[in-house]
Amino acid sequence: MDVKLTPELEKWVQDRLATGMYTSESEVVREALRLMQRQEELYDNQRRELRAELEEGIEQLDRGEGRSFDSSAVADIKRAGREKLDRNS
Repeated sequence: MDVKLTPELEKWVQDRLATGMYTSESEVVREALRLMQRQEELYDNQRRELRAELEEGIEQLDRGEGRSFDSSAVADIKRAGREKLDRNS
Protein backbone atom coordinates (compact mmCIF):
# COMPACT_ATOMS: atom_id res chain seq x y z
CA MET A 1 0.00 0.00 0.00
CA ASP A 2 1.34 3.41 -0.92
CA VAL A 3 0.01 6.32 1.13
CA LYS A 4 0.50 9.98 0.25
CA LEU A 5 0.32 12.50 3.08
CA THR A 6 0.02 16.24 3.06
CA PRO A 7 3.18 18.11 4.04
CA GLU A 8 1.57 18.96 7.40
CA LEU A 9 0.84 15.30 8.14
CA GLU A 10 4.31 14.26 7.02
CA LYS A 11 5.77 16.77 9.48
CA TRP A 12 3.48 15.48 12.21
CA VAL A 13 4.68 11.90 11.56
CA GLN A 14 8.31 13.06 11.64
CA ASP A 15 7.65 14.90 14.90
CA ARG A 16 6.25 11.70 16.41
CA LEU A 17 9.34 9.80 15.28
CA ALA A 18 11.56 12.45 16.85
CA THR A 19 10.00 11.77 20.26
CA GLY A 20 11.42 8.26 20.18
CA MET A 21 8.02 6.73 20.90
CA TYR A 22 7.86 5.21 17.43
CA THR A 23 10.51 3.45 15.38
CA SER A 24 9.07 3.90 11.91
CA GLU A 25 6.60 5.91 9.87
CA SER A 26 4.51 2.78 9.44
CA GLU A 27 4.25 2.38 13.19
CA VAL A 28 2.93 5.94 13.55
CA VAL A 29 0.36 5.39 10.80
CA ARG A 30 -0.73 2.01 12.27
CA GLU A 31 -1.22 3.59 15.69
CA ALA A 32 -3.21 6.46 14.17
CA LEU A 33 -5.42 3.98 12.32
CA ARG A 34 -5.96 1.92 15.50
CA LEU A 35 -7.03 5.06 17.34
CA MET A 36 -9.34 6.01 14.49
CA GLN A 37 -10.86 2.53 14.55
CA ARG A 38 -11.38 2.75 18.33
CA GLN A 39 -13.01 6.16 17.95
CA GLU A 40 -15.40 4.84 15.30
CA GLU A 41 -16.30 1.89 17.53
CA LEU A 42 -17.07 4.26 20.41
CA TYR A 43 -19.19 6.41 18.10
CA ASP A 44 -21.09 3.35 16.88
CA ASN A 45 -21.70 2.22 20.47
CA GLN A 46 -22.94 5.67 21.47
CA ARG A 47 -25.25 5.76 18.45
CA ARG A 48 -26.68 2.32 19.35
CA GLU A 49 -27.22 3.41 22.97
CA LEU A 50 -28.94 6.62 21.87
CA ARG A 51 -31.16 4.70 19.47
CA ALA A 52 -32.15 2.28 22.26
CA GLU A 53 -32.94 5.19 24.58
CA LEU A 54 -35.05 6.84 21.88
CA GLU A 55 -36.95 3.61 21.28
CA GLU A 56 -37.54 3.26 25.02
CA GLY A 57 -38.82 6.84 25.17
CA ILE A 58 -41.17 6.27 22.26
CA GLU A 59 -42.51 3.11 23.91
CA GLN A 60 -43.08 5.07 27.14
CA LEU A 61 -44.99 7.74 25.21
CA ASP A 62 -47.06 5.04 23.50
CA ARG A 63 -47.99 3.70 26.97
CA GLY A 64 -49.04 7.19 28.04
CA GLU A 65 -46.10 7.69 30.37
CA GLY A 66 -45.10 11.06 28.89
CA ARG A 67 -45.40 14.40 30.60
CA SER A 68 -45.76 17.97 29.44
CA PHE A 69 -42.65 19.94 28.67
CA ASP A 70 -43.23 23.03 30.77
CA SER A 71 -41.29 25.18 33.22
CA SER A 72 -41.56 22.44 35.84
CA ALA A 73 -40.00 19.92 33.47
CA VAL A 74 -37.20 22.38 32.64
CA ALA A 75 -36.52 22.89 36.35
CA ASP A 76 -36.39 19.12 36.89
CA ILE A 77 -33.95 18.68 34.01
CA LYS A 78 -31.70 21.45 35.33
CA ARG A 79 -31.77 19.99 38.83
CA ALA A 80 -30.89 16.53 37.56
CA GLY A 81 -28.06 17.96 35.48
CA ARG A 82 -26.63 19.89 38.41
CA GLU A 83 -26.84 16.80 40.63
CA LYS A 84 -24.99 14.79 37.99
CA LEU A 85 -22.29 17.46 37.74
CA ASP A 86 -21.92 17.49 41.53
CA ARG A 87 -21.53 13.70 41.62
CA ASN A 88 -18.83 13.81 38.93
CA SER A 89 -16.87 16.64 40.57
